[in-house]
Amino acid sequence: LGNGVDPMDVIDQYGADALRFYLTTNSAPGMDLRYVPEKMEATWNFINKIWNAARFVLMNTPEDLEYQDITLENLNIADQWILSRLNSVIKVVDEQMDKYEFVNVGSELYKFIWDDFCSWYIELSKVSLNSENAQEKTATVHTLVYVLNAIVKLLHPFMPFVTEEIYQSIPHAKESICIEEWPVINDAFNLAKVEEEVAYLIDIVTGIREIRANYTIKNANEIHYMIISSDDQLAKRLEAYAPFVKKLCNAISDGTSGEVASKDVATATIKGGNIIQVSLVGLINLEEEKQKLEKELNKLTGEIKRCEGMLANPNFVAKAPAAKIEAEKEKLEDYRKKYEAVNEQLKQMTQG
Repeated sequence: LGNGVDPMDVIDQYGADALRFYLTTNSAPGMDLRYVPEKMEATWNFINKIWNAARFVLMNTPEDLEYQDITLENLNIADQWILSRLNSVIKVVDEQMDKYEFVNVGSELYKFIWDDFCSWYIELSKVSLNSENAQEKTATVHTLVYVLNAIVKLLHPFMPFVTEEIYQSIPHAKESICIEEWPVINDAFNLAKVEEEVAYLIDIVTGIREIRANYTIKNANEIHYMIISSDDQLAKRLEAYAPFVKKLCNAISDGTSGEVASKDVATATIKGGNIIQVSLVGLINLEEEKQKLEKELNKLTGEIKRCEGMLANPNFVAKAPAAKIEAEKEKLEDYRKKYEAVNEQLKQMTQG
């Protein structure tokens, strides 16, 4: 019928490993798989992400470094966290591989590699890599190499060529990844408390970045933040988080407080119902920002009235296609949410 997809054309464009990973992890056993070019593109991007992560590890690995097993000695909270997350992933992958649930395996590996390893751990590791503490720096380098080794082993059944290439380029134990041992769970790395701690750290970083984006505060501008909480132990935890938040957000901690400041601050809710508060003094022109927000509120008010009037019109509801009516309802809901967000932002800047 002329509607077939030649796998050799796909391999020429994206590579054999990208096609193999796509075919094995996008369909449950016994189910037909519809070829979707966008998903194929996403798989290719995933492999590029792995290549970039491997380049980062290589760039920070001394040429004479030898592969070795990891202990918790000299590891900071970020190093311990990624090892604990790796443990969890190995467990899930083993369970799902035994059931031939390759979709779940692919999903688990994708989330761990893209989110935990690439998006978070590599960024967090830069604190140690730029540190003057030689032991801590070396421990982080070994952790990077150890976790990347585990990643390519877990991916090898799905991406044999890419993983072999990366394996040969980093410190490794065997002649080839084909004769390597499958990663195993290390009970010493079952660190639930550490995972909880880093989840809080990630929430703080995300909250500060959200505030920066909402108020268009440049990353080059150092900001000060405070956590509004009744947790007496939080101050000690903030000390441990400080170098990571400084590196990822260019932000300085002012400790904790029991209540939000009355004005000139921006806030975001984080883990445990606590609030992160950032002082806006000296960072933005408050009056100009208030005027922008008021103008945005007026615009959103008009859009909300327009949508409400249209949906309240019997002629429109009776004659318009169902898709058009549904689209207007979605617009109205979106406008209302935006109105609430902008109104809350304005309240924070004008209260007190």
